[in-house]
Amino acid sequence: MGGSAALPVLLAAVLLAVAHRVDAAPAPITNLLLTSDYEVQSDGRFDRVTHMERRASNDAAAQAIAQFAFSYSPSIEKLEIVEAYTRKADGQILRVDPSAIRDQLPAGDRALLTFTDGRQKVIVFPQVAAGDTIVFTASQHVLHPRFPRLFAVSHLFYRTEDWDDVRISIQAPSTLPLQFDAVGAEVERSEAAGTIHYTWHFRASAASIEEPAAIAPIDELPRLIVTSAPDWDSIGHAYAAIAEPKAAVTPRVQALADEITAGVGDRRQQAERLYQWVSLHIRYVAIFLGNGAIEPHDADTVLANGYGDCKDHTVLFAALLRVKGIDSESVLINLGNSYQLTVPAPFPRLNHAISYLPEFGVYADTTARLARFGTLPFQEYGKPVILAVRSGPVLRQLPPLPPGAATTALTTTARFTADGRIIGDSTTEATGPFALSLRIAEQRVEAMGAEVGAAKQLRSFGEEGTGRFAFPATDLSAETVTASGHFDLDGGIHLTGGNILSLPSGLRLLIRPGDLLLGPLGLRGLPDSEPTPCYAGRQTEVLTLTLPADRHIERLPQGRKITNAAFEFTSHWSADGQTVTVRRELVSRIDQPLCAGQLRIDAAHALAEIRRDYGDRVILADQ
Repeated sequence: MGGSAALPVLLAAVLLAVAHRVDAAPAPITNLLLTSDYEVQSDGRFDRVTHMERRASNDAAAQAIAQFAFSYSPSIEKLEIVEAYTRKADGQILRVDPSAIRDQLPAGDRALLTFTDGRQKVIVFPQVAAGDTIVFTASQHVLHPRFPRLFAVSHLFYRTEDWDDVRISIQAPSTLPLQFDAVGAEVERSEAAGTIHYTWHFRASAASIEEPAAIAPIDELPRLIVTSAPDWDSIGHAYAAIAEPKAAVTPRVQALADEITAGVGDRRQQAERLYQWVSLHIRYVAIFLGNGAIEPHDADTVLANGYGDCKDHTVLFAALLRVKGIDSESVLINLGNSYQLTVPAPFPRLNHAISYLPEFGVYADTTARLARFGTLPFQEYGKPVILAVRSGPVLRQLPPLPPGAATTALTTTARFTADGRIIGDSTTEATGPFALSLRIAEQRVEAMGAEVGAAKQLRSFGEEGTGRFAFPATDLSAETVTASGHFDLDGGIHLTGGNILSLPSGLRLLIRPGDLLLGPLGLRGLPDSEPTPCYAGRQTEVLTLTLPADRHIERLPQGRKITNAAFEFTSHWSADGQTVTVRRELVSRIDQPLCAGQLRIDAAHALAEIRRDYGDRVILADQ
């Protein structure tokens, strides 16, 4: 973002929600005033002074605003808290003691191995209560833009807070024209004596209801994104100039590449071997683009460390490929649910790097670790990306997930025992991105232990029982991944009132048919006007349960069939003697990354029916 992400990050915490005003109830937090004044130099360096006044209407909100964290990168900027105080409701001023401004490393996410190479200044305000206002002024001096000669900043705004008065001003030399992505208000422009002055004024009342959304806040919220880059080509060329020298072939890289590909003459197989080695041997530590320095480590350093972030992964993979004469290019992409590239400001929308091998037309993400060569995680398909090349056009669109590439099938066969328990076996098979998801689930279970992991998995679906998984050895060249297991459950959970029967899904490791491919199945309040990521693929489950001899089936659910040009969902119930079977299948032929418009309406209606389908029960005859 050209500098600190401090204020923009706080203003746009990653909420997958869109709020709508339905009444005039006071918001818990009111931003009485926000000013952010930039003075930009022709080489992208800038100074910024930020002033903010936030008031809490209740004690819970007071606790939420009682401290404020600014993120910054000491290697490229200086940050000073000029003043900070609590203004009590009666007008009394309680100034923040300098010792209450803590400079610290931000917390990382240990589960995701997510870190930052920046720091935080945390202001702890005294005696904040309902009706009080916290006030601060911060001065930021960016000495080295993250991208050479690039000025780029972003501001996003919660819809759950009142914004009484927002004023953002940018002063820049006329030799540095700026582009804007402004949502919520127009940018005003004036020019005098070789300087252009831009202003953006914004105000909005808070919404009292948040409706969920499935795409990233930056695609939904009021925002101001500013950049001095003339186009995306300049971004791709600049990153290539930074990253390519780091992929130089060294004796250590040469020896390793030759060792990994020994005896392999086919060039694609060589690339696949190198991909697998980096995926499995270089631990991924997520330091996202824009979250500190963007310059990757050189290939030898990554090898010596045995770990690296996405930039490091692409550099090492590129260096190893060079040994075999195979070209590769870094690709900048959004790893979340943002599907737009507006003005060329890289960090708000591009936070991850993967690789492109033009000889094979293959995109590869070694940080996915357990994906087969040529398979990406679901969230990377269909997105606009920036190719990091020294010259030429850089804007690309990753192809959507092709039909038939992503499949998953769960088969569970179970029976009641004489003492009322349910025992059975489950097998899951998966291909494509579902295979990646299954491998991740397998490793999660293995980290807990096969039996403990099975018990926790069962408990997560409301079951009480035990189980044990059996997983094959990891083989990234395998097209199909399999997991199987045996379980022993409390059968009473599946009998309501003694005659309403639900079938156990057993040891389920992946989502159910309908979920993800058509949108999030569990996000019930999502309006059908809101777009969602969606994908092509096939999901199947077959659940079979054999009843004890003294129980009789009175009525089976009718099942469902939902079909249109883009997808089809079917559920079919059958009985053979004492054995009940339900087969559900979703086949999606969706050929675009987002379900929007009529497709989204159709998908939303289908998801509602699918949710009802999962609530269907078998009626047994009274005992």
